[in-house]
Amino acid sequence: YPDMAKEWMEKGEKTYSETKEFMALQADYALATQQLDSAIKIYNQLLDIEPYNTPYWTGLAKCYFFQSKWSKAIEACDFALAADDQYGEAYAYKAHCFFYLNNSDDAIENYQKAIELKAIPPELGYMFMGISYGNKEEWQKADDYYDKVIERFEEDGDKQSILLIDTYTSKAFALSHLERYKEAHELCEKAKEINPNEGLIYLTEGKLYLAEELEDEAAISFEKAIEIN
Repeated sequence: YPDMAKEWMEKGEKTYSETKEFMALQADYALATQQLDSAIKIYNQLLDIEPYNTPYWTGLAKCYFFQSKWSKAIEACDFALAADDQYGEAYAYKAHCFFYLNNSDDAIENYQKAIELKAIPPELGYMFMGISYGNKEEWQKADDYYDKVIERFEEDGDKQSILLIDTYTSKAFALSHLERYKEAHELCEKAKEINPNEGLIYLTEGKLYLAEELEDEAAISFEKAIEIN
């Protein structure tokens, strides 16, 4: 409820505007409402007051992350971790930055640390790790991590989660590189059971058919994907 939050901040501004706790609240509000330049300015002011404050550095890292300034975000995460090397959220954002920079090895290392410190749900970390291994063309390792994601959803009794569609299609793509085409197509069918109108499924299916040199079937799948989206 950002409008209600703003109302309460305005009530306190005259009295508390120069206290660091109130400034931190303003910075968090600006970040949450995507006023990133304002948030960066306030976080930097806070860091002038308290240069070894891990949450302030992490807040600054988030701002740079949402601006796609990956290197600056990593630098801010490094300062956060220099102050507290057990601060899981900094590892999570550092991992995301390395992921978008296509630095798979460093992304995987930081995702592992973020999961270990319970900063992100394991299934989310495993998903990104699977994609990272796929980017390295280490398809068996990618497949192993997609299995970990599926296991987590099955343990939670959430076999119909729409998030599984991404997992099934990513795993199917990995399996195609392992030439396990039958299993890959079965995963596409499982994804359709969750949502038969998801274009990503038919896009993946088309790629599978291409890998099998079945161009007519691939064309049908691609046409279906275009029809949906």
